[in-house]
Amino acid sequence: MTGSIEHEEWYETERFESGGCAIGFVHHGDRDPAGHVSWRDGERAGAVHGVVSNQNGWGLDANELLEAALERPREVVPALDGPFLIACYDGAVGRVVLATDKIGARPCYYTVGDGGVVFGSEVKAPLVRVDDPTVDVAAVGDMVMLGHVWGEKTLVEEVRALPPSTILEHEAGEVERTRYWTPSFEEAEPGDGYVSDLATRYRDAVADMAGTVDGEVGLWLSGGLDSRAMATELERTVGSDGGVDALRTYTYDSNPAAGGNPELAGRVADALGVANQQVPLDGRRFADVMESAIDATDGMVRWNTLLNLSAVHNLDADAPGVVVEAAGQGELLGEHLTRYQFTEFETAAEGLYHRQRALPRETFDDLLDADVDPRAPFERSARESDEPTMRRRMLDAHFRNHYARFVLASNPMARRAVGTRTPFANGAFLDHVAGLPTAYRMGTVPLTDGSVPNGASEPKLLLSRTLNPELAAIPYERTRLPPRYPYPAHVGGFVVTTGLRRLVDRATDRNRSLGAVWYRTDPDLRTYVDDLLCGAGERPFFDPETIRDLRREHLAGEANHVSALASVSTVEAWLRNHVDGREATTSRHTTAART
Repeated sequence: MTGSIEHEEWYETERFESGGCAIGFVHHGDRDPAGHVSWRDGERAGAVHGVVSNQNGWGLDANELLEAALERPREVVPALDGPFLIACYDGAVGRVVLATDKIGARPCYYTVGDGGVVFGSEVKAPLVRVDDPTVDVAAVGDMVMLGHVWGEKTLVEEVRALPPSTILEHEAGEVERTRYWTPSFEEAEPGDGYVSDLATRYRDAVADMAGTVDGEVGLWLSGGLDSRAMATELERTVGSDGGVDALRTYTYDSNPAAGGNPELAGRVADALGVANQQVPLDGRRFADVMESAIDATDGMVRWNTLLNLSAVHNLDADAPGVVVEAAGQGELLGEHLTRYQFTEFETAAEGLYHRQRALPRETFDDLLDADVDPRAPFERSARESDEPTMRRRMLDAHFRNHYARFVLASNPMARRAVGTRTPFANGAFLDHVAGLPTAYRMGTVPLTDGSVPNGASEPKLLLSRTLNPELAAIPYERTRLPPRYPYPAHVGGFVVTTGLRRLVDRATDRNRSLGAVWYRTDPDLRTYVDDLLCGAGERPFFDPETIRDLRREHLAGEANHVSALASVSTVEAWLRNHVDGREATTSRHTTAART
């Protein structure tokens, strides 16, 4: 099973087996020594793919933690924080226990058959045991409309994704799943008290994360507010008991390119007294790693959303063994589900569909030659939620899907090169942001159908000022104003900055989307993508004429269709490598995981 996971020469592998159960565990060894844990006691064994950030607070060492998770998971796992996938077995009785963390930062995929449950941190691990895989056209539809997959689907019907905060127990041929934790969606009151508690819980979450890193840590730093907040709190732990040894920051020129991020990041780093290095980001290098990136993310995140994180492959050889980012912070603070979704729609499904869709419905219908309703995944999420109100059902679906299936779903690509962490798999922090006041959610420009945001959420600015008043004097990249300025000024600054940028782009026929530009200009990337698009046109669920039309218009500069083309070519690349020409194999209890 571990053979199905791509290996670098320096990866290390552990394997445990007893009776019909086995665990295969691939990790980074001494490069990230705190990022993997395994345990064996006779016929019982287990592993933590990732970290439990608060286990010391419960008085448990690693062995005791895994033993307790095996014996009484519904009692133990709800108390755990950190990005993890826990896998344990008792070979004497054929018992298997899996558990995902509270936000789904570490994926788990599984299939159940006559031979038991087969699972892994990558789809291709359980797929090895599927005799005749069937393409899940609904998941393909998600990829086309959203750019990622929603719910428990994967690109093959026989393999499912285990949701966040879920325990799966398999014993005596029976499978039982338990949702062990749900954040409190009770809406809080806006004001200083909410922001003060937010700062405290954020600081605690980052400190807990820092305590799981052995040595120096790296951080992707931009001119935005999320990464400077994380840099502030990571630097605060340097040299402290349970903190990191040192902080090193890295910056790439993106979001958008030539938008001033390197200069602003350098100012933030100087103010904190930490090292900062600009890392190159270019289409030729991405073309080299694109196939590996699609493979690492199981073909379920379109490739043009992976461009920035591909900079991890350009880090120097002496980079820290763990490099983190602030992905998800803005969304958790009200920048994804905006006030518009909560006030302008009657159902949670409609609000989610409006926010998540990436293509016009007409393009979706033309491109996908299959009977798939793009609203169906959101209707199902709303139906399955036990929450009593529209607002809470929308938030429930958002927390169950947006981070695990999109925001953090790109991290396996980074883990091909470095260890990763996120502080947001933390119950106290998630509880607080799940109750974010609607008034604190980002607004949108009137008469735009909610499509043009105000640029920043108010709590993000307030958090930045609270954590580090000194950094509040350094301009925010999106608005060109320091965070210490009043929130209305930032709204105006964003609208003006964005409007001017769009006018310049139109006047100069430029498109600041890196994926759009690289596909047009990099010959290696274009050759690879064109080959994938050609192959996709032969699939029964894609319309070849629409693919050709979208490609022609995009390359001619008549339109930007990179999102649709990237979704189609991502699906084709993964199916070509992992589904086409499959041979039958047998099934058993097993897991294969990468730290």
